[in-house]
Amino acid sequence: MCRDEVDAIEASIALCGRAKKWIADRLQISRSYFTEVTRGQKRVPDWMIEPLCALTGTTLLAQYRDLQRALRMSERREAEAARIARIADAARAGQS
Repeated sequence: MCRDEVDAIEASIALCGRAKKWIADRLQISRSYFTEVTRGQKRVPDWMIEPLCALTGTTLLAQYRDLQRALRMSERREAEAARIARIADAARAGQS
């Protein structure tokens, strides 16, 4: 399992067997910018995810992003449910 976006990118690049320069050229970005992205110094911009997945022939980065989004949504739902439960508990305590 990928620990972060950098892992997902590195695994995708390794699996495709292409050089980072080749990928950067196809993405029409500088090699230095792509290096910053692949090292985690800059966040992968949203526009880059689909083309990067197509170039590497993997969907690891997209899957990682989707998983992180789902986890954040789940955490927000759990926090909201806990907040509602506290309100309900307080309301019940006030009725006693």
